[in-house]
Amino acid sequence: MDENVRVACLCPVYGRTRLLQNALACFRAQDYNGPKRLFVLDDSKLLDHFNGPDLAVSPFVTRFQSLPAKYNWLLRMATKWGADIALVWEDDDIYLPWHISSYVECMNGQWAHPNKVWSLYTGQLELESAAGRFHASLGFDMGFIKSVGEWPLTQRADFDQQLLYRLTAASQPNRPDDHRVPSYVYRWGSTHADHGSGRMKGPEDTQWYDNTPIAESPLRGPLTENMDDETVRTYQHFQVAKS
Repeated sequence: MDENVRVACLCPVYGRTRLLQNALACFRAQDYNGPKRLFVLDDSKLLDHFNGPDLAVSPFVTRFQSLPAKYNWLLRMATKWGADIALVWEDDDIYLPWHISSYVECMNGQWAHPNKVWSLYTGQLELESAAGRFHASLGFDMGFIKSVGEWPLTQRADFDQQLLYRLTAASQPNRPDDHRVPSYVYRWGSTHADHGSGRMKGPEDTQWYDNTPIAESPLRGPLTENMDDETVRTYQHFQVAKS
């Protein structure tokens, strides 16, 4: 595996500082030793600006018009940094330590999406088909995503499906789990936090984004990592030590 590949992980947030600390802990537990950076965009006014070797937190006082607009802004920040690959990095899910390395291994100048993902939707860790869903498990070569087009600028709830359709029309994805255990874990109610899918009333819903609540207190100073109990148990399930 080429460990000179520069990997940008894109994490748009709206508050949820507790979950963001867990997302950072998962990022720093990655076994990929090449250059990598977590880009965080927050428009809730709950975070302070921070710029470090592996982390960039960009707070905005004005709310972005849509989630795709936030992803596209992060993609431009990754371009300025010189990223070769960009990975979606949702704050409320779990990324196992081989997530980045498995995507670097399979990317080959295209895009990547797994055959299967782990899910904690029922409260039990189970494998599910990723066909046509699980946007948070996407990864792209930077040149490829620019040639295909960025996230569609829409407030519709099916923005992820629109992007997946565009990507699939350009080429079939490479599969990071063809030769490795799936590395992405989807969460729902176990985080005890608002979940966007729970507010979506259907693919045409354009109000779900504007209805996002802020339910946490400001986090002043640099963002610090803090792995939550469920992530620790999940890592232990795969015999991975707590980071």
